[in-house]
Amino acid sequence: MSFLKNLNRKNIKLILIFTFLILTGILAIWYFVFPKNQKSEITDFVIKAEGKNQIIENKKEKFKATLPEGWEIKFVPDIPETILWIQSPNIQGKNIKNLNFPPLTKGCGIWFKIDYLKISLFEVESLIKLLHFNFAEKSDEFQKILIQNRYLAIKNITKGKVYLNKNEIQDYEAIGVYILRNDKLFTMILYYAPQEKSFCEEQFNNFLNTISIK
Repeated sequence: MSFLKNLNRKNIKLILIFTFLILTGILAIWYFVFPKNQKSEITDFVIKAEGKNQIIENKKEKFKATLPEGWEIKFVPDIPETILWIQSPNIQGKNIKNLNFPPLTKGCGIWFKIDYLKISLFEVESLIKLLHFNFAEKSDEFQKILIQNRYLAIKNITKGKVYLNKNEIQDYEAIGVYILRNDKLFTMILYYAPQEKSFCEEQFNNFLNTISIK
């Protein structure tokens, strides 16, 4: 019995040390990689019409893109950073503060944000893996892609679980595209209802093909 107790104590110590190292690593990344007092504000984004198209533009970040037809933009409230939620008109999901978040039962949504980062594209992949690990998500199929023959990016498929309530868990899958340009990381993550994956991915690719970053 004393052996088992000692073994359990050792295991507990190892778990605590491992947890401490992970938290220390995350804090170090946050402190050294993310520059302070540099971020996009909601007021930096402008949504305007050009003909039949809805355009989103951020002149400060020199970013511009065309929304898929009928889609709209919502700003995620009550968080210290600016995150855009770009959604299809038929979207249905988990209701949080009047927004439809994953897991989705209908439609598509794109999670969009801009971070100031002074790292390489290789380090971006490591950062994504660490963040996904912290949120108990599984990262698969990392690959480098070229968007419009101009923008080198990392594409990644993420799988995770969401607790709908105490007794119900639902799986979800997402496709992330990360463009590193001018010391800024443009993060675009597509979420979709399982039965609409092909349609949502097509709309997502069309959106990526309209992006302009100068």
